[in-house]
Amino acid sequence: MKKSLVYKHKGTLLQGSVHIPEGKGPFPAILMLHGFASNRMGNQDSFVHMGDRLVAAGFAVFRFDFSGCGESEGDFFNLTVTREIEEAIALIHFCRQQSEVDPDQFHLLGMSLGSVVASMAAGKYPELIKTLCLWSPAAVIVDEITKQGTIQGKPVDIIRKQGFMDIRGRKLGPALIEDVKTLDIYETAKSYQGLVKIIHGDADDIAPIAYAEKYMEIYPESAELVTVAGADHGWANLEDRGILFDETERFFLKGGNEDEDTTGE
Repeated sequence: MKKSLVYKHKGTLLQGSVHIPEGKGPFPAILMLHGFASNRMGNQDSFVHMGDRLVAAGFAVFRFDFSGCGESEGDFFNLTVTREIEEAIALIHFCRQQSEVDPDQFHLLGMSLGSVVASMAAGKYPELIKTLCLWSPAAVIVDEITKQGTIQGKPVDIIRKQGFMDIRGRKLGPALIEDVKTLDIYETAKSYQGLVKIIHGDADDIAPIAYAEKYMEIYPESAELVTVAGADHGWANLEDRGILFDETERFFLKGGNEDEDTTGE
């Protein structure tokens, strides 16, 4: 069953979708967090298709648009990573309270900047998250803005000159530039020590794989990094996307049933 879901965070309505498996709950659940300037559908509907697979595997799956994105209220102009972390934490609490959800079996899946947000939210509330899966984590964002002076290859100086940057036809303001100066992604994320799966393409020209490898330094005992040869940032290739989906489903099935014998996998 699929249905729409709305959550109000600080007066802003966040539009979401939830997929509920057939049968009697409560079910283990996954909250998906989308990437920069994207929405709850994911790149080429990747979140929708991944969600369908996970529902068939017995998970309740929640997808929300961050404020200023997709169908949610708010202004993209004011986007910051800190704001998305706050929204993600609020959504974690909200989704865990749903009657269909087993709150002790609650998982996070992030894509790109959504992976950064997921890792930091899990670091702030590690007791709420059973497992964490990161697709193409874009932890490069801090160095990209503060050291390279760009956002996805575009110079940030244009924001200082005209007050905004054109991001896929939407205006992005200066708040993000100031926000990243205060972020310590890995220091915040390292408080989470549950199971972590990181899936990254070695041909990613948006988020270099070195930033995924750095996550392995803060999750020395609990993480696995799967490097997919030739895969780009958006997982646009059918074969690469198949690997991404297979690895993700396998991880959540194992992580959601870690007390069971999984040696047959």
